[in-house]
Amino acid sequence: MMIYYITHATKDSSGTIVRLKASEVSPSASGLVMSKADMIRLLDPARRNTAKTYKDGRTADVRVIDGRYLRSDANDTKADNLGDLPPV
Repeated sequence: MMIYYITHATKDSSGTIVRLKASEVSPSASGLVMSKADMIRLLDPARRNTAKTYKDGRTADVRVIDGRYLRSDANDTKADNLGDLPPV
């Protein structure tokens, strides 16, 4: 089981997240750039991996919705939302 720390998210012209930068070591590691589809595959329940956004020391859990979307859990910190992370 791995925990992926998502630190960057790039959107296309319609505002859909298409690429992510994530590290499986720690939030401060260099990380890998991958497509949203690749992250969804990594978070398949059979693999038992999890993901968290990470920005400014704050985290939020990330879940797969309907096998097609990624969503960060709501909390009181806007900066750690997937859509508010800096681009890759």
